[in-house]
Amino acid sequence: MRRGQVSIEYMVIVGFTTAILAALIAIAYFYSSESKTEITANQIDAAARQIIDNARSVYYAGSPAKTTLDLTFPDGIKEITITPSLLTFIITIHGTDTTLSYTSKVNLTGSISPSPGLRHVSIEAKDGSVQISG
Repeated sequence: MRRGQVSIEYMVIVGFTTAILAALIAIAYFYSSESKTEITANQIDAAARQIIDNARSVYYAGSPAKTTLDLTFPDGIKEITITPSLLTFIITIHGTDTTLSYTSKVNLTGSISPSPGLRHVSIEAKDGSVQISG
C-alpha cells in the first residue's frame, strides 16, 4: 500500500512540474515573438528615417551631392516602394501584411531591394528630385 502511494505522489509532482514548464515555455515563446516583431519594426523605422533625412540633406545640397548609407534590413520585408512623397515598406507580421509609410518633403525616385541583410543605399541629388538605389 505504501509503495503505491509514493508512486502516485511522484506522478502528481512530475505532472504538476510538466504543466508549469509547458506554461512557461508558451509564455516565453509569445514574448519572444512579440519582441522579434518590435525589433523588426524598429529596424525598419530607423532605416526609413535615415533614408528620408539623408535624402533631404542631399536634395538641399543640390546636384551632384551624393551619400551612401549602410543599412541592415530584417527578414519579413515583402516590398519597398518609393513614390515622390512616400517611402513605403510592406512587411509580413504573423502572416498579415502591414504597411509602414514615411513622408518625404522632397521628391523621391528609385528603388531598394527588399531582401534581408546589409544594403548599401545610394542617395543622389538630381534636378528636382533625389534618386535612391540599393
